Amino acid sequence: MANLVREVDIAFPKELYSGKFANSVTVSHSQNEFILDFTFVAAPVGSIVSRVILTPRSIRNILSVLEDNIERYEDTYGEIK
Repeated sequence: MANLVREVDIAFPKELYSGKFANSVTVSHSQNEFILDFTFVAAPVGSIVSRVILTPRSIRNILSVLEDNIERYEDTYGEIK
């Protein structure tokens, strides 16, 4: 089976350029989705800054990409402790 790669134009709204800072994430799941709640915690309170809902296949792909990027990061900057 051939791998099909398509180019996709992605819109990047200006209001998202600066991103959101999160220092914690909570992951939950059902059979059909993974839910990631990114949180900024400054004790004694915290607030969710973003919720991302993904399919199981998407979360597996993200895990692979994260592992690759962590390896490249550590090759450049040293081990993350």
